[in-house]
Amino acid sequence: MKTHTYIILLAILMLPLAAHPQTDAQQDDLQYAAYLVNNGKSALAYPALNKLIAQSPSLHYAYYLRALNYYNDGNAKSALYDIEQALRRRPTNADYLALQGDILSLMGKHGKAAESYSKAVRDEDAPPQRIYAAALAYLRNKDYDNATRYAARLLDLAPLSDSAKLLAAEIHIEEGNTIDALRIINTTTKQDAAFYRLRGMAYCKSQMNDLSISDLNNAIDLDPSLSDIYIWRGLAKYQKGDRKGAHADWNTAISRRQYGAKELLQKYR
Repeated sequence: MKTHTYIILLAILMLPLAAHPQTDAQQDDLQYAAYLVNNGKSALAYPALNKLIAQSPSLHYAYYLRALNYYNDGNAKSALYDIEQALRRRPTNADYLALQGDILSLMGKHGKAAESYSKAVRDEDAPPQRIYAAALAYLRNKDYDNATRYAARLLDLAPLSDSAKLLAAEIHIEEGNTIDALRIINTTTKQDAAFYRLRGMAYCKSQMNDLSISDLNNAIDLDPSLSDIYIWRGLAKYQKGDRKGAHADWNTAISRRQYGAKELLQKYR
């Protein structure tokens, strides 16, 4: 979950000062806390950040660091509280907004995450990874117009990026446009699990079931953790007339917490 790999020590020096100028001791403490957070020493980081915030609640960057520490530990609720405190003091800070988007995504609040990401990428020089996050959040929220808009912006910045291409293809798949999805997928250079997963999904929606099953088998072989593949492979099998195989895949998907497969089992008994 450590998606924030910025050069934190340099960022401290570049951030606007809080309401009261930071002392040299506070700067040193912030740098030490940033080192701890950036190097996975979360247990040591909490006391240092707690002390900083208790001494000076206006230190917005300390709230950001503690939010990042909580996020890295998977504590979304505490992370969200702290990043909101940081944003109360610096509401337009792109780093803070991006972390808020990451936290909300972790909580499954994709609509709100998309709003945070969109604010974080308002500048023309926003990094591609944040634009990707915005497009993905809109996709997960089924807002395909905005997902397409950010995916197009991402492709303008990184036209050769396989990740950008696959994201654009997934949006097309969700919209039911498998022709454009397959066209984009087949321009990628790396045939990894993500490639086979998406192409298998597109083939499945096009009812090209043998090709779909073959690609989804390859995806599972390369990355067995992609549990939603069992939903799609089950659907391809069902479309082929293999009801028993479809039910087996959907039960596997359910065992891997892909509960959308329950609807398919009920629908296609």
